[in-house]
Amino acid sequence: KDAFIAYTSMITTFVLAFATTPFLHYTKTSPYIFSLALSLMASSTGSPILTRVIANLKIRKSDLGKLASSAGVHTDMISTLSYCFGFIFVPEEKPATRPLYRFFRALLMFCLFLAQITFTSIVSPIFLNWVNNENPEGKPLKGSHLVMSLAFVVLICSFPTWSPESAYNPILSAFTAGLFLPNQGR
Repeated sequence: KDAFIAYTSMITTFVLAFATTPFLHYTKTSPYIFSLALSLMASSTGSPILTRVIANLKIRKSDLGKLASSAGVHTDMISTLSYCFGFIFVPEEKPATRPLYRFFRALLMFCLFLAQITFTSIVSPIFLNWVNNENPEGKPLKGSHLVMSLAFVVLICSFPTWSPESAYNPILSAFTAGLFLPNQGR
């Protein structure tokens, strides 16, 4: 139910924004790429505002609050994944003189992106659950475990940027890693 609400609201906002952005003449490049990017950004802006309103109205524990919060999480997840795929497949620079080079760079970025998702979704629950089990509830996290956890997160976030040919954005890499890290525990 919450996924349906999230996807419906995103699609509605995306279609409205995509229909109205061509009237804005802010760019001299391809208007469709600009409209697509702006519409995607507009369709994902509601989640933080909605979460803040739910917290201020003190309805976070109610069924409506839980539904709205989980719909916001779905919206953020789909938007972040869309940004990552858009960054990979829609180049921001002018087309390269060698389209084959651009294709292989996009393929490399996509493979690194999939490797990051796979590694994070498989290894991080095992590693972070071990850290959580080693530290009893109510006591502060041990220094060595904190350092290992931070090093693990840095490894995950920097992995797609190791290859200089990929030109993958480390900020998008951090958002993607955040999507696949477990949210239970500390």
